[in-house]
Amino acid sequence: MATISIPSTDVDLTLDQLVSVSLQNNYSATVFGKLFREFKHRATASNQELDLRCLLAGSAQSPEKLKYVQEILVDSDYSEILDGLGSLFGQYLVQLDEIDQLAVLMWLNQISYKVPWQSSLEAGLFYTGFETFINNNINQEISPKKALMIAKIVINLLGNVGESNEAFGTLIQRYLEFLKQKHPVAYAHLDGYYKTHSITSIQKDYKVKSESQIDKKTSRNSIKILRLKKLVWLSQQVTILFSVIDDSFLKGFKTLLNLSSVATSATNTSIAFELTASLFDGLALSTKRTGHFWTTFIVFKLPEVFKLLNISQQNLRDTLTNVFETIRGHEEVKSRLLKSLVECELVTNEDEKIVPADLSPFRSILIDANPEFVTLEESRASEFFSSVQTLAGQTELAGLVTNAISKFINEDDHSRLKRILVALAADVSVMDGVFLLKNPYELVGSLVEYLDSSIERGFSQDAMDIDGDSSNLQDVHSDLGAIIVVVAYTSFRYCLDLKSRFPSSETGRILVDWDPILDTAVMEKLQDPESNLNAVMGDWIVSLFDTNNTDGVSDELLKKSSVREYYLLIPCVVSEGVRASQLGMIQKDDLMSGLEYCHQPFLIPTFLNVLRSLLALAWTEPNLDTSMVSQVLKTLVDVNLSGELHILHRMIVEIVNDELYEVGSVKNVLQPPAPPTRLDSLIAFLVEPDSKHTFELVAVYEQAQYQQLDFFYNQLDSLLEENTHGQASLVEPLIYELVVTLMISYTKLKAPESLQKWLAVSSDPEAVYNRTGSEKVSVEQTVLEPETSDKLTDMGFDTNFFGFIEEPKDDEPDFVFDQEQVPTVPGSDLYLANFAAIAKESSPLVATVLRNLNIW
Repeated sequence: MATISIPSTDVDLTLDQLVSVSLQNNYSATVFGKLFREFKHRATASNQELDLRCLLAGSAQSPEKLKYVQEILVDSDYSEILDGLGSLFGQYLVQLDEIDQLAVLMWLNQISYKVPWQSSLEAGLFYTGFETFINNNINQEISPKKALMIAKIVINLLGNVGESNEAFGTLIQRYLEFLKQKHPVAYAHLDGYYKTHSITSIQKDYKVKSESQIDKKTSRNSIKILRLKKLVWLSQQVTILFSVIDDSFLKGFKTLLNLSSVATSATNTSIAFELTASLFDGLALSTKRTGHFWTTFIVFKLPEVFKLLNISQQNLRDTLTNVFETIRGHEEVKSRLLKSLVECELVTNEDEKIVPADLSPFRSILIDANPEFVTLEESRASEFFSSVQTLAGQTELAGLVTNAISKFINEDDHSRLKRILVALAADVSVMDGVFLLKNPYELVGSLVEYLDSSIERGFSQDAMDIDGDSSNLQDVHSDLGAIIVVVAYTSFRYCLDLKSRFPSSETGRILVDWDPILDTAVMEKLQDPESNLNAVMGDWIVSLFDTNNTDGVSDELLKKSSVREYYLLIPCVVSEGVRASQLGMIQKDDLMSGLEYCHQPFLIPTFLNVLRSLLALAWTEPNLDTSMVSQVLKTLVDVNLSGELHILHRMIVEIVNDELYEVGSVKNVLQPPAPPTRLDSLIAFLVEPDSKHTFELVAVYEQAQYQQLDFFYNQLDSLLEENTHGQASLVEPLIYELVVTLMISYTKLKAPESLQKWLAVSSDPEAVYNRTGSEKVSVEQTVLEPETSDKLTDMGFDTNFFGFIEEPKDDEPDFVFDQEQVPTVPGSDLYLANFAAIAKESSPLVATVLRNLNIW
């Protein structure tokens, strides 16, 4: 416990005594704050850490204590006191009695407008502390009132969250799941706000030019605006929705161009030109992250569009010649497109000879051959896939692969299922042709469902005894684990959101919630010396890093943990091995030798989480020898493997490429990260088409995931203020059109309701955006009698030992806040309120929204 000596006395003062003296003498919060800061200064000077539990404990019976906490936490530089609100939640609240926790939570909600939520969210330690607090409450019985108070805290945080924070969103979802099961009232309150927040969150006051000015500018830039809309619309179809080619696709694009619905030779030629040019625009703006989306669409699906348009061969050739003259580069994609068109007899080319693909070996290679006796190299499955070059052959191949996957799933043949998926992944262009021919969620969803059923019953249930002493459990882990890796890779390569699409999937949890900290139950077992799981971790450490162990990893050890525990355990074992090596408990050579096990077939599926864990270790433990972590990563990443192991290893390294690249020790085997997407890059592309820019709608939607429409309004404000392109009359209309187009397309995809409801007119001129969702919260303030200077006249003792305390010159009164929930008028519509707010503050934006709604 921190203590300081009072000058000229033999008295040592503790923080607990300081709090008691302040309460006994009715010191105001301002006076206590000065006393506390001096106490902290002296305690810190002598390297003592403050324990603030004495200030928080008993707060339910002492409102004055809460005022003291407010003074040091909110009204002063709180980051110097508690390292932000994170310590309050993660370190102190979890140690208080239930009644004191409830008092602090109610108090935080009462003064929520004063609490620096945004600064706290930006602090590095806040999320860890808040997550600890949430996990602590999820795993115990709490009162309905406390559940509701925590929900209100979450709402305050949601209202101030800055950039996209996937971990925070995941935490909220977990708390919502807990509330749904245990506390329906709190669940309804938080869920209602969370959904509303997802629909729209308008909070800016924009100072812009008049509507008429914007309209004039817009009319002068119709070509650039049309190009912008085509890019966003096609990005949505190609990289988000994975649209199939049919009449509705054509109708949507035709409406975008404002062309006649009557099909004529002229309109169809215009569609062909505009669509082809816009697709190559999307390809030009893409990075390695989505470039294959555009390439696959152009080569596989664009010919289907031309078939529907029914353009003559000569007209189509002339159209493509004109388009290609305006497109720089991408010669390989142009060549592949022309080859596909020749094959489809849409254009002629006597020099192009199309040799039909021979798919007859498919059955013998991938259906009949037994992977237990025929290796991938011996089967030549990868070479067979790569040999299929024609459009018709690749389309037929996609159907054969899809049917085979369904067959293996139905027969629970995980060895053949693994073989076909790994062979497919050997050539990513073939893989793209299979997964992107339709919506990749369909194929991935069937794999996830199959894996979930296997995980639920346990991998050991699929193992067979071989000779009474051993089983093929390692082979089962190898097969099913490899399928998990393929699912992880397809999720990465095709930008799939497994967590939201399959929220209850155990496979998704393994891939997304890879950190044991996110699983309180597992973490508690790992940290408990008496738990079986802790003992299992010790057995793994011995098996991997003890040179006296000559038996390797046994099947019995694999059976000791569940599948989920296995995928959380191995990364912990490797991290503990690194820590132990730095402490001298494991020889460095023994560590490196043990790490070679990570490349074993049954362990390499955990390799993705192992790398993630090591990367987290490198960033979160500053005392760790970074050179050792770098060497460990180099040992794991820069390795020569062959066959299936090489393909699996390559996929895993590609998934964490960007994070590994930052470490630096393995840059020679990695690719530089893709440049980030910025909205002003698309504006720059439209204004300066010859310069190099990047824009990917997937990245934009990821940034907007937790801010929802707030993100786009923030971007609007930023783009208008930071216009670096000059030419305001040219750029400002583009900015408005871009933000509105993104806002509408995102809302149609993500929000539960369409923006069409914004067309309604609010009859209430006072209607404004209410960030609290379906309920308005009004706070009544009652001014207490101000403390008089009479209460502070006896300051001799304190002045003596602190030497600086003076009577406050202007002691502000303290307040007591009584919170009351007042339901809104039945039938009230947030869209009406939001629309009224926009109409009042930004009429050009409203005009642009209305002008665009009819085409979405």
